[in-house]
Amino acid sequence: MTTRVLICQNRTCRRDGSSDILLAFQQATQGLADIELIQSGCLGQCGSGPNVIVEMTGQPDIWYNLRDALDCVPIVVEQHLTKGKPVWQLMSPAKHPHAQAEYGSPTLSFLMRIKNWLGISA
Repeated sequence: MTTRVLICQNRTCRRDGSSDILLAFQQATQGLADIELIQSGCLGQCGSGPNVIVEMTGQPDIWYNLRDALDCVPIVVEQHLTKGKPVWQLMSPAKHPHAQAEYGSPTLSFLMRIKNWLGISA
């Protein structure tokens, strides 16, 4: 079963860094089987991009808004693409309003923990 990752490469998302997001996904998924990265056209959420959709067989589609979150791509790859656990803190509030209602808004301290996990100095 192939997991598809659609990464918007339309004008607004490109302006907001989607080319770098695509490159980060290409690097983070090297050597992983059954993951297809797709450069998509507009996904209709221009104000909150770069937008990424993860389509896994038998699971609901998960939308991510990855503006200013380039360093979080490895987390999405490890947690969601390899372990099947969506990263709710990065999920699109417009597409997944239950995520923030259920888990709360991501806090700055959480984002700092992600950066520490990645070994990135603040």
